[in-house]
Amino acid sequence: MVVGMALDVEGRPICCEMWPGNTADVKTLLPVVKRMRERFRLREITVVADRGMVSQATLEAFEKSDPPVGYIVGVRMRRQKEVNTSVLGSRARWFESVPERTTPKDPAPLKVKEVWVKERRYLVCLNEEERHKDAHDRAAIVAHLKEQLHTVTKAWSATKATAVISKSKEAATLSSIKTSQSRRALRRHLGLTH
Repeated sequence: MVVGMALDVEGRPICCEMWPGNTADVKTLLPVVKRMRERFRLREITVVADRGMVSQATLEAFEKSDPPVGYIVGVRMRRQKEVNTSVLGSRARWFESVPERTTPKDPAPLKVKEVWVKERRYLVCLNEEERHKDAHDRAAIVAHLKEQLHTVTKAWSATKATAVISKSKEAATLSSIKTSQSRRALRRHLGLTH
C-alpha cells in the first residue's frame, strides 16, 4: 500500500489517501491530484515524491495539466542523461547546509548546490561521509569479485586440464565429466553445494 499525505502551507497534515502499491503512478497520482483540487478548491498543488515512485509520463502530465502541478521528486542520478551530464557535471558552487560534525551526535554534514537546466531546477545534495563510505564499499566489492573470479578461473582451468586426456571413444564421456566437474567446482566455490 502507498499512503499519500496532504499538508497545508504550514506543513500540517489535512488528509491522506491510500492506494495499492502495485498500481501505476499515472493511474493513481493524477486522480488523487484532481480529487485534492476539487475537495479543497486548490489552484496550486505540489506533489512531493521519492525517486522511482513517479514516472516520466506522470511528470509530463503534471506539466501539461491546467494549471500545471508543481512537483519535487528525487531523481536517479546516473540513469537520466540530463542529470548525469548537465546537473552532476555542473560547476555550480556548493553551499554548506550542515557543517562537519564536531561530535558523533551531530547531524551528518551536507552540502547543497542549485543547478538550473532550462526551466528545471535541481538541488544536488552531497554528504561527504556517505560518499567516502560508498567509495570504500564499492572498492571492497570489486576486490572481492576479482578474488572470486581469480579462484573460479583457477578451478575452471584445473578441471579443464584433467578432462583433456583422450580423443577416442571416451571423448564424449570426458566432455560431460569436464562440464559436471566445472559446475561442481563453481558451486563449491560459490557455496551453493547442499
